[in-house]
Amino acid sequence: MKTQEEFDNMMAKMAKNIDEEFLTKSLATAGRDTKEQKQTHDIDVCVVYYTSQGLFMGNPVHWCAADYYISEKFETNGIRWKIFFGDC
Repeated sequence: MKTQEEFDNMMAKMAKNIDEEFLTKSLATAGRDTKEQKQTHDIDVCVVYYTSQGLFMGNPVHWCAADYYISEKFETNGIRWKIFFGDC
């Protein structure tokens, strides 16, 4: 089990690999879970990762039912975003 500090460090490392082009394309994502989380967290983009049956999934349209670790808020050229990481 990871500590909060370990998760924060892991998310900060992941955030460095998310570029503006990806975030700009993700602005149009409109799934129900994404809309809800964008409103709840006052962000423009949700970057979603989870593991399911040994597979690593990235930015799905429908999120799996899981508890998600939610990163701090990042901002890239005016786009506010967070990373959501879960294990299904």
